[in-house]
Amino acid sequence: MIERLISFSLRQKLFIAVCVIIIAAAGVYSFLRLPIDAFPDVTNIQVEILSSAPGRSPLEVEKFITYPVETGLRGLPGLVEIRSISKFGLSVITAVFEDGVDIYFARQLVLERLIEAKERVPEGVEIAMGPVATAMGEIYQYTLEGGTAAGKEDDVERLTELRTLQDWTISPLLKTIPGVNEVNSFGGYLRQYHVQVDPDKLRKFGIPLGGVVEALKRNNQNVGGNIIQKASQQYLVRSIGLLRGVDDIRLIVLRSEGGVPVLIRDVAELTTGTAVRQGASVMNGEKEVVGGIAMMLRGANSREVVRLIENKVADHQTQEAMDLREDARRADEQDARRHVGFPGDDLHLQPAHRLPDRRAGGRDEGSDHHQALRRRPGRPQREIRGDRQGRLLDPRRPGPRGGEGLRTALRLDRDRQGEDRPPRHQRG
Repeated sequence: MIERLISFSLRQKLFIAVCVIIIAAAGVYSFLRLPIDAFPDVTNIQVEILSSAPGRSPLEVEKFITYPVETGLRGLPGLVEIRSISKFGLSVITAVFEDGVDIYFARQLVLERLIEAKERVPEGVEIAMGPVATAMGEIYQYTLEGGTAAGKEDDVERLTELRTLQDWTISPLLKTIPGVNEVNSFGGYLRQYHVQVDPDKLRKFGIPLGGVVEALKRNNQNVGGNIIQKASQQYLVRSIGLLRGVDDIRLIVLRSEGGVPVLIRDVAELTTGTAVRQGASVMNGEKEVVGGIAMMLRGANSREVVRLIENKVADHQTQEAMDLREDARRADEQDARRHVGFPGDDLHLQPAHRLPDRRAGGRDEGSDHHQALRRRPGRPQREIRGDRQGRLLDPRRPGPRGGEGLRTALRLDRDRQGEDRPPRHQRG
């Protein structure tokens, strides 16, 4: 048998070579796509249910939230056990299934039971399922750094800005990467708008505290009003009511007294602050930072996902640097195109190392490559523009440059070292 195999291989050299190349290519392809983890993920099939109940004690969370949800999950197909933990304002329930159960089928079963369980928990409790990830899915951790703080208040503002950037820019950007299931943020301060109500003023106007809360909810939404047909066109009717800042909140109407509206600013003080936090994130025991952890989708290739995250971070940093350079370039162009006032007919153009600043009492400011137009007293003043070559543009004459003005040749009389100029009607 072995002799026949060797004889066949020697006779069919081309066929054997092609087979070897195909097998080698398949091996290289499998090696490049082989999932490699530092620690193999042996986590069983489990679904987490997270319930948020702000302000409730652990005993109330266990009695009114954890127990009703656990009762609703009993009897699911393939369910092995249910574990739970109740904390201040938080309930975490873990449903463990058999190894052969598909994770997405298990989540579908749990979701059907949660719809019924939400009717048995107190109002205001939010129930949601955790991400499709395991404890081994924390594959990429990063921190945000930028700016320095002169004091404690500046440091709070810096950390607040970094946390806002993390929640609204970085986290959604990383979630677009295939294989990234969730991005958990930590550190910093959560920005909030604080409405500090004065009880005496509420009693004065006869407004309950619940009325202020309802007014805030009522005045923070957009409403559609259908369409208006006019000839062959349709006009959309809508009411814009989303709050954009503290100034909008101050103008919310609570009630009307004799035709005079009572606004929130009349009964409360509005400020921009931060949420009360229960911890902080410190790097190397030196400074407080803001960061996040990218969670990998269960069953994904960690090496490939990490590579995609690193490429996305590098591209984002490169794009941000390009945007900063573009902003600097535009700022330089705006400085070069600043408007300068000058007399109507009598101009004197001379090189200047610094542009005269009339607002600073004659102090010279500017750059070395600009030229200064100086106005002689007693003449009417109008405005012109100068391009980078020092040529003048007359804005009063329309031209082919789209309203910037036609380039005109203006006669510039030289300063004749103290000689008096002839009247205008005597000039050639």
